Amino acid sequence: YQRRVRDSQPVNCLVSGTPLEDPLSSSSSYSSINVLWLSKWVDYSQKYGLGYTLRDGTVGVVFEDGTKVWNNSMMCTYYSDSSDTVPRKVDTSITEKRIQKRITLHVHFNEYLSRCTASAGLEMDLENHTTTGQQQQELQQTPGVYLILWTRTKDSLLFILSDGTIQVNFFDHAKLITTLTKDENSPLFITYVNKQGERLQTAVSVPQLRHSTELITRLKYMRENISHYFGFQSL
Repeated sequence: YQRRVRDSQPVNCLVSGTPLEDPLSSSSSYSSINVLWLSKWVDYSQKYGLGYTLRDGTVGVVFEDGTKVWNNSMMCTYYSDSSDTVPRKVDTSITEKRIQKRITLHVHFNEYLSRCTASAGLEMDLENHTTTGQQQQELQQTPGVYLILWTRTKDSLLFILSDGTIQVNFFDHAKLITTLTKDENSPLFITYVNKQGERLQTAVSVPQLRHSTELITRLKYMRENISHYFGFQSL
């Protein structure tokens, strides 16, 4: 995971103005990429933790002690704490009281978030894809993408998802999301929502992107604060 977050050459090149090799055109197929991000969140960290909803329907909680409970896109519930090397699939029949309590709190967070509206610019639904019975069974056995790290700064909320996606929600209502792709030439994809709620999605190697002072400033902020708060030195 840390290797993927630290693989930030596109961010560094964009910030410095250095052109990337093999730039993508603005008509890249990545314009329709199904990026996962936090579309809703509620901060009760002083008592319980941070609850969130991803745009694929995942609802999770990162508790104040670092434990995590979330459901994947197939509504299967998973649990993770510092003693787990991999997330555990759990349900209401589990006998461990500590986990039972967190599952109950997760249900309450889920109920609350279901009544909330998505943040401006992040309401876009995922594309629907038909899945076979076998694919659905496989999805039920995988934890999916979930929130692993977050923090609050004086200017923003910083989030890191388990697939390496980094999201910054600025308190001036702008949002910046960087997502890893499988394309070696353009391994990072940017989703940016400005203060007016207008959304841009593009590969970072699009040349004209380097002329966006506002976006470069936001990328610098992301790189510096991810390094400061989470210790990813190369970002």
